[in-house]
Amino acid sequence: MQLEVSKPLVASVRPDSDLPQLDRDFDYEIPEQFSNQIRVGSEVSIRLGKGASPIRGFVRQLKQTSEFAGKLSVIESCSPIAVIPPRLMVLCEQLAHRHACNLAEILSLCVPVPAVRVANKLNRSLEAIEHSGSESEHDAPTESAATPGKRIFSAVECSRKGFHEFFAQVANLAAQTRDSAVGILILAADDRTQSRIKAILDDAGIQSSLFSSTLTRSQRYSVYLDALSGAAKVIIGGRSASFLPLANLEHVFVWDDGDPNFVDRAAPYLAVREVVALRQQIEGFDLQMAGFVPSLSVTRWIQTGFVEMQHEFTTSCKISFNVGSTKFSRQSVSSIKDALSAGKNALVIAPTPGFTDSFYCSQCNERAACRFCGSSIRAASSNELACRTCNAPVPVLSCRACKSSEFDSGSGGAARLSQEIGRIFPGVAIRESTGSSPLADAPSQATIIVSTVGVVPEDNRGYGAIVFLEAQRFLRREGLYAREEALRSWSSVIGYGTAGCRVVFEGLPQALGQDLSLWNHWKLATTELQERAELSFPPIHRLASVTGGEQHIRNLAESLSTLEGIRLMGVTQVQDSKSQIEGEAKLVISYPHKATAKLAERLREEQLRLLGTAPKNKRNGRFVRPLRVNMDDMKVI
Repeated sequence: MQLEVSKPLVASVRPDSDLPQLDRDFDYEIPEQFSNQIRVGSEVSIRLGKGASPIRGFVRQLKQTSEFAGKLSVIESCSPIAVIPPRLMVLCEQLAHRHACNLAEILSLCVPVPAVRVANKLNRSLEAIEHSGSESEHDAPTESAATPGKRIFSAVECSRKGFHEFFAQVANLAAQTRDSAVGILILAADDRTQSRIKAILDDAGIQSSLFSSTLTRSQRYSVYLDALSGAAKVIIGGRSASFLPLANLEHVFVWDDGDPNFVDRAAPYLAVREVVALRQQIEGFDLQMAGFVPSLSVTRWIQTGFVEMQHEFTTSCKISFNVGSTKFSRQSVSSIKDALSAGKNALVIAPTPGFTDSFYCSQCNERAACRFCGSSIRAASSNELACRTCNAPVPVLSCRACKSSEFDSGSGGAARLSQEIGRIFPGVAIRESTGSSPLADAPSQATIIVSTVGVVPEDNRGYGAIVFLEAQRFLRREGLYAREEALRSWSSVIGYGTAGCRVVFEGLPQALGQDLSLWNHWKLATTELQERAELSFPPIHRLASVTGGEQHIRNLAESLSTLEGIRLMGVTQVQDSKSQIEGEAKLVISYPHKATAKLAERLREEQLRLLGTAPKNKRNGRFVRPLRVNMDDMKVI
């Protein structure tokens, strides 16, 4: 006689809220109409008290009774499938613990907000999951499933050819596993790179799906369901795609892991590199990172043996540099002329868009500054002035020191360079590509493209010449990662060049120019990593920042002083223009990677202890957390 399995009566639900006091499970009654479809990992609609608006939540446990003695609220709606598989829930729990944040903050990054239009697709996904026998809530992660696969970093030849050859190999792998229902996830930081990768896979006959920021809410949720059901086997996406629950996921590729777009700019400030590394240890897939140059974090992983390196860093482009020149040298002019004569496009990289990025008083040389935030003034066009940081319009320039209205412009941007190039190359077509007016593809006829980094148009033939103007300005930018980001962004641009492309850097230091000419990126990375190790700077150690009221911050610093291995780097006042509350201060903490969980746990305890003292934002009057934590602050130095 077969025993009948009793239906669950109570569901423990984690509400989708970033309030620390709601970072726990609440019991809800399961109505009869949902008793057959509710699962651990299902998305439900709940209310937190009478009269409250419904919010979404995620089922964490099903049971017969509740320890709560009062009357339970009722679940109002329930997805017919578990939208979060068990292994993905484990990943979210680990990330929440490491970043001292609510579990719901991670879950909301993981699962897109559902749309009404995909309600029918939920039922189709349910049928597909039941038919394929995909992982259910009872398939908890096992020891064998947690066996890590390969961890590899592939050095790719820096040219358009190298990029295409690498992803042609990925397409070949997808073709070989087409009939075995193997899931492949490809992560690239920006939409342009994702589109380039998809085009290569399409040419190879590989059906793939895009999970990008350009999709609508319903489209994103639809791709998420396709990944969950196994309908999508190959998915290309950005930062949020690192959580996609692909069925039978066996291969994850990460292109250019050092791209800043791979780090979330909002709390809890997750980095894709950390997400996929933790996820691999849970799910056991093969992880392959690749790029033209190594990030310092990957360099550290290679040196410690955590990641295996494949191939050497090479380029087929011919690189030269000029130390003192900041504008067009004879090398730059001849390189562009040769490319145009061969019928190929030439690319000129400007450090900034617009006409100029700053103005200086003609009388006292004082820099013109925004009256709101103090940042410099840029000229987007010949008669349009605005702040570089807050974009506030500037109707009239006036010196704050001597009240003069006469100003000299600083370094030129892409718009002014286009005019200068027109005088050097009369009769040649010139196109401009910037963030405000990007070009998707380069023209088929020989043209000079003036562009900023990040919006370089795709050229199907590859650029014949690439010129970087005022290269030293990339190195002078603020922050610990300025040099690493300059090398990464330069290599990404060179990756658009054809084999044999002539690349000229104008205004580059002698030592760095020689290493770039020889493409000694491994030497550059290991040397800088050694320098940072001597100072205990990232990525050797991590830097956490905690922001809040000055008294709370000083009390926190005193309590953390007893933690072993933790080094407090001091308390600083936050600039009034950037602070959320009056008298805001910031504590910077240096700590080894192995102390991440211990430090995060202590910071979480302090957050919960100060719940009743939440201050108000001085601009909008809303309550903010007494302590705001960033466990890996990339901008603190």
